[in-house]
Amino acid sequence: MKNRTLRAACLITGCLVLGGCAQKAQVAEAPAETKEIPAQTESPEQQETEPPEEETEEPVETEEESETEEVIEEPDYEAVYAPVLEETLDLIINGYDYEKTYDYIADGLIEAVMYPGDTDLSQEIGYAIMDISGDGVPELLIGYDIEKGAKSEVYGAYTCVEEKPVTAFTGWARSSHDYMGDGNFFYFGSNGAMSSLFGKHHLSEDGTEVVWDDFYFSDEKEDGSLGYFHNTTGMYDQAASEELEIPDEEF
Repeated sequence: MKNRTLRAACLITGCLVLGGCAQKAQVAEAPAETKEIPAQTESPEQQETEPPEEETEEPVETEEESETEEVIEEPDYEAVYAPVLEETLDLIINGYDYEKTYDYIADGLIEAVMYPGDTDLSQEIGYAIMDISGDGVPELLIGYDIEKGAKSEVYGAYTCVEEKPVTAFTGWARSSHDYMGDGNFFYFGSNGAMSSLFGKHHLSEDGTEVVWDDFYFSDEKEDGSLGYFHNTTGMYDQAASEELEIPDEEF
């Protein structure tokens, strides 16, 4: 993601002269005397016959479409995602309210607000509205640039369903999602000293669910040894995963 990508989302003859020539009518002088010429009767062959009436085809009436194409207006996605953005801004400015119910705030954002350290969150937390899933409907990402444009951690991803925001996924310190570009996310998590989780995923076409390309994790096996596992479901479950016979360094 480009530098500060998460911080801002952009809302973007001549004249024709016709001339005519007047033709002079030539007038012939009438002779002084005119002789009456008897009319000659034309032969039937010479008689001009009236041309038959041309049969004109009646124009075929084309039935106009009774229904015109419905013009679907593009939703104002800034307005659609306004509830999420307003909650985020309120949390950053006023802090976490234990008595308040938050509908969209991710745990990772709450962690950042409660333990900001020396970070000015008003300058670090940002958002981007862009089509991540590829269905033409832009998603909302909220997070911050960890390495100033080189790496961005996403606290929450949201999509639009019936012009309302819907949460696709959220993250926190021990279950984080970094945006890799091209609609892909790198996931890293931990459940303890013997349990590390990581993998790559993207959003479903409608942007509502996480689709795993690869999910790896380490976990203690029944015999007490450490095992490495892989699946494409994102499930932290040894029985539903393939155990990898690889050394620690390769994992």
